[in-house]
Amino acid sequence: MFLTNQQPIILAVGGLAKNTGKTTTLKKIISELQEKGVAFLLTGIGYDGESFDLITGLPKPRFHLEKGNYLLTSTGLNTQNSGTYDVIQEFDLTNPLGNIVLGEIKESGYFLLAGPNKGPDLERAIGSIQLNPNPLTLIDGAINRLAPLSVSTKLILALGASYSTNLDYLSQTAQALQHLFSPTFVSAPKVNISPHLYFKDEEGVKTYPFTSLFTINTLDKIVKEIKGKIKELFVPGVVSSSIFEKINPYFDKEAIFWLKNPFVLLATNSAIYWKEAFSKAKVRVCFYQAPQLIAFTLNPFYPYYEGGKFLPRYLSPESLMEKISASVDIPVFDVVKNPEKKLSELFL
Repeated sequence: MFLTNQQPIILAVGGLAKNTGKTTTLKKIISELQEKGVAFLLTGIGYDGESFDLITGLPKPRFHLEKGNYLLTSTGLNTQNSGTYDVIQEFDLTNPLGNIVLGEIKESGYFLLAGPNKGPDLERAIGSIQLNPNPLTLIDGAINRLAPLSVSTKLILALGASYSTNLDYLSQTAQALQHLFSPTFVSAPKVNISPHLYFKDEEGVKTYPFTSLFTINTLDKIVKEIKGKIKELFVPGVVSSSIFEKINPYFDKEAIFWLKNPFVLLATNSAIYWKEAFSKAKVRVCFYQAPQLIAFTLNPFYPYYEGGKFLPRYLSPESLMEKISASVDIPVFDVVKNPEKKLSELFL
């Protein structure tokens, strides 16, 4: 069964650290979709689906996919899958594990996953998929590359003891993340998305070539040319907290600071930092590409290194759930302790 929504659903599942339960969350969603007979396409921006964590050596959940669903993955993993798929579309894209292809699963089984690992490549691949109708798309995120998840329309974040065993800090993080992805940050005006940084002051608009990072050199050039105060600043890439603190005094009191998405901020500092920084700043921060954060999933597990090896340890699941649920007003799930709760109901 294919969904017939006007706008295709692209759901990303991201984790704030390794072992926060991202793969377990995605596995639960896949199980629910297969139970409902909803066709989906699965891809990822990292290497996922292995039986054991490559660092800790502890067991990991694997993706079992049924016939009729789709994979956007690397051909270099074919020999390691227990199921099979037919290549139905090839892309002029590669990752370190081989060529990227779209495959239709012909024989159910366990599959390893490694799709496009760069944001533009992922967006290009998803946008050029030749399926009619397009199935629901699931993206398995990677902690060191969250920015590509901006292609998604909906987002679930996995948070847990592996990120921090301090319940207060986890609570503050969840609250800050919800604030950062809040729809109130997404402004209605349309922006000309370009590879250039620009700012608007009393004399008009000035543009500068831009790569991917807002550097101190670019900041110095801007500061020398500002006439009065900045009314609008558009940065198409990553902004560090130190750059933001240096540029903030130059903003007009009603200025707009445009960024691509919240992920470019999380690449340089914590959600807690950015929430506090924006609350103190004069500027209004807006994103032109921000998925809707629809839920948190929690994992009380964390790996503990002792005696030359990693051992499994756990926070109290009840305390973790109580603390996080009280700090946000979006759904919070423990998919292991409460498997009867359906994540798919949030987006189907």
